[in-house]
Amino acid sequence: MDIGDILQHRYRIESILGQGSMGITYRAMDMQENRIVALKQLHFSRLQEWKPLELFEREVAILQKLNHPRIPAYIDYFTLESSADTQFTLVQEYVEGKTLQALVEGGWRGTEREILDIFLQLINILAYLHTLHPPVIHRDINPKNLLLSQTNEVYLVDFGAVQEKIRTTFLGGSTIVGTYGYVPFEQFSGQAVPASDYYAAGATLLYMLSHRPPADFPTEQYKPDFQKSLRISTQMRRLLNGLLEFDVSKRIASPDAVRNILENTFTTKAPTLTVKVAKPSHTPIKKIVKGQQHIEFLIPKRTRGKGITRILLGLLILGGLGGFHAGPFSLLGILLIVVGLDNLFGQSRIELSPQNIEIYTKPFGIGPPKTIPLSSLRKTAITGYFKKGLPGRKKKRQRSVLGINHEGQTLEIATNLTQAELEWLLQEFEEYLSGV
Repeated sequence: MDIGDILQHRYRIESILGQGSMGITYRAMDMQENRIVALKQLHFSRLQEWKPLELFEREVAILQKLNHPRIPAYIDYFTLESSADTQFTLVQEYVEGKTLQALVEGGWRGTEREILDIFLQLINILAYLHTLHPPVIHRDINPKNLLLSQTNEVYLVDFGAVQEKIRTTFLGGSTIVGTYGYVPFEQFSGQAVPASDYYAAGATLLYMLSHRPPADFPTEQYKPDFQKSLRISTQMRRLLNGLLEFDVSKRIASPDAVRNILENTFTTKAPTLTVKVAKPSHTPIKKIVKGQQHIEFLIPKRTRGKGITRILLGLLILGGLGGFHAGPFSLLGILLIVVGLDNLFGQSRIELSPQNIEIYTKPFGIGPPKTIPLSSLRKTAITGYFKKGLPGRKKKRQRSVLGINHEGQTLEIATNLTQAELEWLLQEFEEYLSGV
């Protein structure tokens, strides 16, 4: 199908929104109603089994029964037949926005309040689905299927779900519906219940807070162990623990249960035991107290591949000594040597004062700092997370990152820290922000 084609004398194809192995989702103009729509097609010729078509038709049947402002509405369904293929076509309301996964991968780092707002909007949608007769269990809640509009409204969508939902098991023939890392144990055995969607919602909440897929966490008692690697508030920790509970009977699985945890922890100051994180004994990071409210941190730069950097730096220096770098190449050689030396011996400098946070990350501190007014930050603006390595590498090592959320972006101020260093720095920054 080409851009500009008109289907059913009504829908004009404008662009491609998503594409998978079995189907394509288009942005189209409904010329009859003068509105933009999402048009999803499943190609029969590309199917390897009947299950995708069964799920597609089930989705069509369910959407016709739903009526919720945060679920894109069903508009039309038809088939297009030719000698080469049959195309099953679903038309839905179009929502302008980005998926939650695209936002996080693009650098979005929300505060706990912002993240909680997104989560509660999702819970409201689930409350509607689960109170229908019979209850509708989505079974594939994950960041790809949550769309945030330009006004921060959450929509439950399913672009590309036809191919994403099918997973063939080792038993052969049977299928599992869902996305790895967001599927609770009971769903693997075909026993999905409303609580299964709450587990997936909890896994999505964990993804928003950590910026890591839930499957990347180690497991403890059959659920993701985020306790040591994620610094979050007490109420958020309790909420995550309840949502990710392995035992369905003990899992948080209703809006009232969510509300009880949040109201109790937000309004009641229960006594808590605070464990002070000590500065790691062997860390080269320096903390310098320059005044009562003026603190400086010196954090060595830890770029990967320092062995290769040493070799290249040595060759550059030897070449310079031998007179090989002359003329127009002398400046380039000097710049490369400066960058190499900075990667090996340089450090980032972060200065905290009652007015600003000043961040010096350029080679040897040359140039002006990045200045962030302290009045624009909250304690939750300081974040620690893990980030995958460069794409295209066979082994994508994860690296720890200390960052600051500011104006919708995350500024990385230190990388490749040990877990002890990350926890200590997070504590130091949060304590300072709480005290000024």
